[in-house]
Amino acid sequence: MNIYIRSKKTEGKADLYTTIRCADGVYHANLHMQVDIKKWIECSKTERKKANFLDSMNYTQKIQEIEKGIKVLRKYHKCTKEEVDKLIENIVLHEVREEMVKREETKSKLESERRKKFKEYAQNYVKELECGERRTIKNKLYAEGTIQHWRQVVSKVLDFHKKYPFSWDEINQALINRFITYLENDDLNKTSIQKLMKDFKKLIKDAEIEGVHENFRARNLNYTIEVRERDKSTEVYLTTEELRGLYDMKLSGVEEKVRDVFLIGCFIGQRVSDYGRIEPDWFSTTTNGVKVINIQQKKTGNEVCIPIVGNQLETLLEKYNYCVPKICEVEIDRTIKDICERLSVFIPSLAVKEKTILKKHEKHALYTNKEGGRKLFEINEKGECIKPKWAMVASHTARRTCITNMYLARKSDGTPKYTIGEMMHVSGHKTETQFRGYIKCSLNEYAEMVAAANDKDGDNLF
Repeated sequence: MNIYIRSKKTEGKADLYTTIRCADGVYHANLHMQVDIKKWIECSKTERKKANFLDSMNYTQKIQEIEKGIKVLRKYHKCTKEEVDKLIENIVLHEVREEMVKREETKSKLESERRKKFKEYAQNYVKELECGERRTIKNKLYAEGTIQHWRQVVSKVLDFHKKYPFSWDEINQALINRFITYLENDDLNKTSIQKLMKDFKKLIKDAEIEGVHENFRARNLNYTIEVRERDKSTEVYLTTEELRGLYDMKLSGVEEKVRDVFLIGCFIGQRVSDYGRIEPDWFSTTTNGVKVINIQQKKTGNEVCIPIVGNQLETLLEKYNYCVPKICEVEIDRTIKDICERLSVFIPSLAVKEKTILKKHEKHALYTNKEGGRKLFEINEKGECIKPKWAMVASHTARRTCITNMYLARKSDGTPKYTIGEMMHVSGHKTETQFRGYIKCSLNEYAEMVAAANDKDGDNLF
């Protein structure tokens, strides 16, 4: 075979060619083998030097295979340009293709390992919370409620990871947006998605701090979504009239205990994880003779000091010798709805239906599991979900009730009875933004407060 280059350059690289007489004419076939032009010009002066050079480049064997292959093509009258090209590519590029396949397999294996590392970290994150290896900033154990929350978060993240596997390095804005879309398609409301994405960001940030990955751009990605008021589930509080009716209600057995525990929560403004575990040694008296409850909040570890004000709270505490009955949150949530539903016959405000956003589990359970079925919500003519107020009352309503009623409380001159700071000391909130999230005044109530202030100051609004 006559081997040559077709380049007019005197430097650089060039492909080797050979001339083949094919059935469809003379063909300059590209051998897909490159040589240094200068060296080729030098060695091509004699056939021996050329042969030695080709041998040094490990091209000789491939050229011989091409020669044999062309003889076979001619024997079977298949020596066309197309068939020659196929022959050369199969011989010359076979090793290259194999190397590329190996490279891709190695790359895929490495990616799989990297993606596996994300899964392992997320799983270990929960395990470390459970066994106490991972603690709060104050080096305290996380509460069981917080651990359970993270179990749910990680479970949702890993469900997404299973469907769309990714490594730490692959976390980018496109992935974040895909995760948000995935959660939306999973029937989560926007408030839930917002909270979950916040936790997802914390997971990624913690891993970076711990040196698990070096995707530093991940912390600056946008994990937030727009949540408008109409996207939020309606959160209610009980008015003073509703609280009075609940307090005076004749109950017995478990219902009586649930009502009493719930009311204590409404009076002291704590989470169910705190108001449901009050012990006698939590009580003390200040030097000025004020009875107080000292609580270290289970969720945050914050210490709060709550004054025992009002006869109703003291009566309830004395009823149980200052040891509040231990009732699980699920029992409170279920039973307090039943109680408030019956109370709504006498206090119509509890039966008023309000527009709200359903949570995922609610969308798949229009009726309660009680015998006969009972509608907890319905759909109005606009396609909006509406619920009676009693159906939205739960254990956490107690905390919102206390904070909102404290906010609405007024002195005889119409000024606020408590400052924001005083109320935050009772609730245990560290930021005003978090605190104000618990104030559930209606627009009408805000308007009435402005009108009341205006009545005292004269005819002018400002």
